[in-house]
Amino acid sequence: MDTRGFKDLAREYYKTALSNLNAARELFKSGYYPEAVFFAQQAVEKIAKAILVLSGQNVTGHSISGWLAMEIADKLENVKALISIVSELENYVTKARYPFRVRDHLISPITFFTRERTEKIIKKAEFAFTTLEQLLTTVYLIKEE
Repeated sequence: MDTRGFKDLAREYYKTALSNLNAARELFKSGYYPEAVFFAQQAVEKIAKAILVLSGQNVTGHSISGWLAMEIADKLENVKALISIVSELENYVTKARYPFRVRDHLISPITFFTRERTEKIIKKAEFAFTTLEQLLTTVYLIKEE
């Protein structure tokens, strides 16, 4: 794949990430908290994948924090805080969609993701998204078209 192909793919990841973030915000407003968390996580994952694609990596799973940390270590000052948020969001990719157990307790996404918890998660996702978006547009020179 030539450089243009990488940029085209990165741009598509970016556009999809923007759409996912907007969906998360709308779902939150409508009270669909687990779904809002899932789309917030997806937004961050996809914008991160846009950056990874430009470095020649095609990461297909949901666990991207390690790959991202290696790629942006020398491009941002507070990488640890950002990677911590990305890693936290990775933990929600299944919890937002499926019931899960903690010890002997069955927990539903509907009860786990309260309005307050979801609002905090979305704020973290927005911070991560904005930080990665700035990197994508200033360092990698990818813009939404």
